[in-house]
Amino acid sequence: MAKLKPDIFNSLKARYILFGCVLALLVILVSVYGYQNVRAISQETTANIETRNQLRDHTTEIHKNVFVGYKALDSFLLDPTRKETREQVHAAFQNAKQQSDKLAAYSWISEQNLSSTVQDLIESFGLLTEAAEDLMQIRIDPTRQYPSLALGNDVMQPNRNNINNAIALIMDDPTQRAELLKQHDVYRLFVTMRHLWTQTLSNFRMYLANRVGSFSEESLPVQEKAIETMYQTFMEQVQELGDYRDTGKLGFETSAAVEEIENSAQRWYKGYLGVKKIHHSNEWRADAKFIQETITPRLANIDSLLATIGRHIEESGNRDVQALASAAKLQTRLLFLSTAAALVFLLLVILSLQRLIFRPIDTVSRALKAEAFGKDGVILPSAHSRETQRLVDAFSEMRKQVHSRQAELEYQALHDSLTELPNRALLQDRMEQAINVARRDQKKLTLLMIDLDRFKEINDTLGHPVGDRVLKEVGSRLFHTLRRVDTVARLGGDEYAVLLPNTDIAAAEKIVRKLLAEIETDLVIDELTLVVKTSIGLAEFPTHGDDVSTLLQHADVAMYVAKHGQLGYSIYSPGEDEYNIGRLALISDLRHAIENNNLELHYQPKVDLETGEVNAVEALLRWHHDQHGYIPPDEVIALAEQTGMIDAITRWVLKESFMQCSVWRRNDIQLDISINISMSNLKNGDLIPYIKSLLVEYGLPAKCFTLEITESAMMAKPENALKVLTNFTMMGIKLAIDDFGTGFSSLAYLKKLPVDELKIDKSFVVDLPQDENDLIIVRSTIELAHNLAIDVIAEGVETEAACDLLKSMKCDSVQGFYISKPLDAQALESFLNIREQSR
Repeated sequence: MAKLKPDIFNSLKARYILFGCVLALLVILVSVYGYQNVRAISQETTANIETRNQLRDHTTEIHKNVFVGYKALDSFLLDPTRKETREQVHAAFQNAKQQSDKLAAYSWISEQNLSSTVQDLIESFGLLTEAAEDLMQIRIDPTRQYPSLALGNDVMQPNRNNINNAIALIMDDPTQRAELLKQHDVYRLFVTMRHLWTQTLSNFRMYLANRVGSFSEESLPVQEKAIETMYQTFMEQVQELGDYRDTGKLGFETSAAVEEIENSAQRWYKGYLGVKKIHHSNEWRADAKFIQETITPRLANIDSLLATIGRHIEESGNRDVQALASAAKLQTRLLFLSTAAALVFLLLVILSLQRLIFRPIDTVSRALKAEAFGKDGVILPSAHSRETQRLVDAFSEMRKQVHSRQAELEYQALHDSLTELPNRALLQDRMEQAINVARRDQKKLTLLMIDLDRFKEINDTLGHPVGDRVLKEVGSRLFHTLRRVDTVARLGGDEYAVLLPNTDIAAAEKIVRKLLAEIETDLVIDELTLVVKTSIGLAEFPTHGDDVSTLLQHADVAMYVAKHGQLGYSIYSPGEDEYNIGRLALISDLRHAIENNNLELHYQPKVDLETGEVNAVEALLRWHHDQHGYIPPDEVIALAEQTGMIDAITRWVLKESFMQCSVWRRNDIQLDISINISMSNLKNGDLIPYIKSLLVEYGLPAKCFTLEITESAMMAKPENALKVLTNFTMMGIKLAIDDFGTGFSSLAYLKKLPVDELKIDKSFVVDLPQDENDLIIVRSTIELAHNLAIDVIAEGVETEAACDLLKSMKCDSVQGFYISKPLDAQALESFLNIREQSR
């Protein structure tokens, strides 16, 4: 029976902790011994170090005072009027001498044979103090310090003043300045000359200041060159003015000034050359010579003496460092053994890590790469330690989870989350495969594009949760009606697609009829029975397309044709593509028509049956397309609602109606205007503020306008409609229910809605004299409305008989072709004039 290893050796962590503790103990023992040895030597050198530090402090203080004294002396040379700097010189050098006296008191100085050096240092400071006092006496007298100043004061300054005065006489005197301005070239020369003279003086001052205030001569040639260049340029300008003077173009005073400037400038420059000669000699500054010959040597001697003392201090420190180094060597030897042990331990760690950690990790990493590329036959490492076993277990669990999640993600990527049917990506993949098979076997396949009719009304009326349940039920019915080889997919929204492999159009039509019957079977959700209608488009491979995108596009075109014509289903025809493309172009044209104000409003009169007068009109949208001619309003509104342009059209109609009403009122035509709005407009929170702004802009009373809303729009969400309509009523705008009788109005809501008018739909009015049922419905509607204090307007009145019947039933107003077709504003005014004249 094999003997088991202790648990501690089964873990790398435990092994390393044990060996690490042994190594740490060895290092601690060596460190303690070395510490004791170094401590003994350091105590011996501590006293020496303290003494040297004190000596360094004194020498540092001496250096500091020498520096302060020298800087104070330099400041005094720059500004000899400052009495405090002179006192600072004496105080600094005196402090340096006192620090030198303190050095002499140390026994270490005599031990190092430095007593004579310190005594020389004390005497040197006395001599330095005397020399500094002599230098300051030289600096106090400027003429003694700078011989060139006398030449500048006696020669250059008077001529400079003469030039400045002559220029000022010409440039600053109003009369002379006015004369100069008449001669632009001359004036420009004077301006340039004055600027050059100012620059020449500035450069001379800089040159003089640098020469007087600095001991360096490096920048002097540059400054001298600048002065001479400026002077030459200045004289060229003066010479050019002299030419003007010689030709008589300058006045008397100006000519005299130019001559004075020329003569004074020459004398000034002669004086400058004398100053330059002095500055280039060794006698240009007395204090500089004194500094070079007296002050600098004495400072150098002091530095030399201090350097000697510093060198002895450093040598003493080096001897102490050597003593400490000897102790450190011993400590190094002792630590060498522990370091060697540590290296051996490290080598063992590396070898064990390579065998027990790195090699298994490398094997696992290769396994991970193989797993990432989906390769089979992954070999996992054998576990030699607890940590390796955990790594192998973690990889196995990760592989299991990755496979599970990958399968889940692949399913989600290819299936619809709501219905769990294949999505567009999976449908296209299966279509590719089916097309390849059909092409190889010379068979046909059919693609169905399915769209639910009026599904938006379900969402808007019953809510999205009910809509989702409808989508799931429709998907389930499609799936269970089709064959197993067929594919049903949800493409998004209320749109589905069905792929029928090995199926031609004739067979597909039978399947479509079966699908229509199954989908249109009553659907019960929460005790609510719904009937779902669909439109299906069919496209056959290869007849209608030989690739995925073409078949999808053509099936979609056929589906749109079925929906637009309410056909149930439609087979793709090439001619339908042109209609579909034309519809897209029509959408673009409608947008441009709105933006460019290319729409029109026509107005259909409403006649009060009691008085026979035209008291109102209904604003009706008209669009005459450049290519397609008249576009029916229902198609325009449908396009607008589908593309989101309904709000823009409504705003356009409102603005045009308000503007026309304002024009009529100015012309004493009192007509109210009815305007149609859709359910989409009721959802727009900006509609009410926009109408208020129009009332203010055109100064119209709100009672002039009636908003007509279809019965189905009102009843889609009656609670929301009630809130919006109440806001309109509070503004004073009248409200009318349009197409009354075609929806499913609730009488309970009808009595709550703030409605002023009911408009009976024309479908009940056209055959009114012949249809007894229509007669009963119209009479009941009028009585119901009057009982609720609501006026009634009948639409679609086309005959005198229908008009008389409506009048007998107490209908309030009528509109229709019997009265007049919709007219533009000008034609309506003519109609009103003719009607007024005939009465």
